[in-house]
Amino acid sequence: MNDRLLTLALASALALTGCVGAQSEEDQPLVVATTTIVGDLVDQVGHDCVRLEVLMPFGADPHDFSPSARHAADLRDADLIVTSGLGLESGLVDALAAARGEGVPILELGENLAPLSVEGDEDTSLDPHWWLDPNRAAAAVHLIAEQLSAASDDPAVGLTLAPRAEAAAANLSMLGQQMTNALDRIPPEQRRLFTSQDELRYLAERFGFEVGGVIADDATLDRASDQDGLAGLADAMQAGGIDAVFTDSTASAHRAEALAARVGEEAEVVALDVCSLGGPGSGAETYSEMMRTTADRIAEALT
Repeated sequence: MNDRLLTLALASALALTGCVGAQSEEDQPLVVATTTIVGDLVDQVGHDCVRLEVLMPFGADPHDFSPSARHAADLRDADLIVTSGLGLESGLVDALAAARGEGVPILELGENLAPLSVEGDEDTSLDPHWWLDPNRAAAAVHLIAEQLSAASDDPAVGLTLAPRAEAAAANLSMLGQQMTNALDRIPPEQRRLFTSQDELRYLAERFGFEVGGVIADDATLDRASDQDGLAGLADAMQAGGIDAVFTDSTASAHRAEALAARVGEEAEVVALDVCSLGGPGSGAETYSEMMRTTADRIAEALT
């Protein structure tokens, strides 16, 4: 067994042990994760050491999610809130500010994960979709472990969380290699991701793609300028010999229908789970499953 596999085996063995200094469930710190993806990463580390609540349901678009009064109360009652950050959960701004005002610590993952800059028409912003790079997800589990240790009243809990973070990070590194193996089937001339939404930059950077053809959101899809964008997307796809366009599964049926109508019958509109985990049978029930399925769907569409 080589050193890397030995390290992974040891870390995995340690991660399988129960929580050191485990408290009764009611005494465990309450951790609220905003998105299903963040919730999965927290669970990989915290598992039986914390009480975990995930604010958003499967299939929810984090860009558009608005909290209920119950959600806002859960945030204020938390011992730690873990968010994706970088403006992704825009509907939670007021609720998170209220929780912070109550003294609840908030871990915003994205700002600590070397975010990519996005050049806009008027200014430069930071892309919030960091989890589409497994390397950044691997870094995120270490950040989570540190904050979970700080949130626990028992310092011995860190003895469990640190090796779990190591094991999770190693598994996420292996996930990246599995995705690389799947995507390497795509020839260089086909490595361009035509997309209806601007969410695939991290995946493109990590696995050697270009992103093209971004169009407007659902609210403005009927405007003439956005119809021009759809027409331009279809023209660019045809010129490049690309016959697939990718969209997020949380997008509305209106967007999918508009895309299908403009790119033509010969082009495939491929829905990817990129902003939320899916329910049972979706192929995206966990973060790792979601990413493997995403790679497989891209590879199938572009080969």
